[in-house]
Amino acid sequence: MKYKILFFYWLFSSTVIANETTYSIEQLNHNQLLTEKLLSDMLSIDRMDLVERLLPIYQNFPEKKNPRLINYAKIKQARALFLDYQNNKAKKAFQVLQNQDNLTNEERSIIQDYLQAIDHRESWQFSLGGNYLQTKNVNNTSGERHIENTGFVKNDDMLPQSAHGFAYYFDVQKNWNLIGSHYLHFANNLYGKNYWDNHDYDEITNRTYLGYQYQNANYKLALKPFYERQWLGNHRYNWANGARVEYSSNLVKNWQISTALEFSQPRYFTQPDRNGTIKLASATIIWQPTEKGYYYLGTDFIRETTRIKQYSNDMKALRLGWRQNWGYSIASQINASIALKQYKDFASLGNILPLDKVRRDKIYSFNLTLWKQDWQYLGFVPKVQFRWKKQKSNIPSMFSYSEKYIQVLIEKDF
Repeated sequence: MKYKILFFYWLFSSTVIANETTYSIEQLNHNQLLTEKLLSDMLSIDRMDLVERLLPIYQNFPEKKNPRLINYAKIKQARALFLDYQNNKAKKAFQVLQNQDNLTNEERSIIQDYLQAIDHRESWQFSLGGNYLQTKNVNNTSGERHIENTGFVKNDDMLPQSAHGFAYYFDVQKNWNLIGSHYLHFANNLYGKNYWDNHDYDEITNRTYLGYQYQNANYKLALKPFYERQWLGNHRYNWANGARVEYSSNLVKNWQISTALEFSQPRYFTQPDRNGTIKLASATIIWQPTEKGYYYLGTDFIRETTRIKQYSNDMKALRLGWRQNWGYSIASQINASIALKQYKDFASLGNILPLDKVRRDKIYSFNLTLWKQDWQYLGFVPKVQFRWKKQKSNIPSMFSYSEKYIQVLIEKDF
């Protein structure tokens, strides 16, 4: 039977109202069976605030007590700290429990599992991957040789170029528990492409975060200042500093929301006209009806403001996806998006050749990834991915293009 219970926590609280019956602390101190019953009931409904009050009373009885009930209550208390991401307190509580002599093998195993989970949380987290690249349009441009109605004709360098190479990424992060559920957060994200037959389009992007994170059982809030550096064609391209705020929360059962705000100030080494600011707002809703899969729906808004107005733009995007674990360890993931990018002034080439239009692009993308979760070597998992992208511009001779290809990814998390 579940009890509707209310504790009045004044500084010197001396009464308990349980199931519309009032019990004094003195009464509980002299009634072991009643206290044991209330403690057991509160453990069954996860009322850990009340367990914290009842357990010391029960432990003070001189008569024989139930050691399994006491150990279970202590494990549940330590577990509550673990779920609340209070790693330091949870680790200390489990270590104290681990030194008790009256533990069963099952209790020792449970405690050890939680201590290992805490160690994993506190360790460095790495993720890396790579894939082969083969493209006929590495410069993402239209194959039309005539430039709109200007009478100008593109030279070969302005037409789509082929390239072969590989893409790679390497991410690392670590959280240090400062006090309670407060953390110092560090992360570094590196992404790059290398084309052995067209190095002019090699690129590297590296972003480093160092900031603050608060996380408990219900939500996570992070404030992450960052520094970013980009290289293009083996030359310095730009650098940026900024900050990102992230918030994620559990809503009703099986539903989560994740949001982000970001502000950055990019500075270009050879194109100062592009210097300015980038502001981003993002929101994603995730629905996980079963352990086998989840769905998400997200939206993004990005505003880029530059010195020269023709490069300033707003981009609005809608994203959706589906991840599913099938039988025989087969997994799949589908990601699709549609975006509209609108510029702020009439476009021109090199600020010389006017195109007499304000650029407006529609961007469509679709990715399908398949893999078998038990196919791996040294932790590296191969995945097959089909990718399709189409950009439709109101200046089609310059900015409209499409691409599709199949690639093999190799990834590892550790």
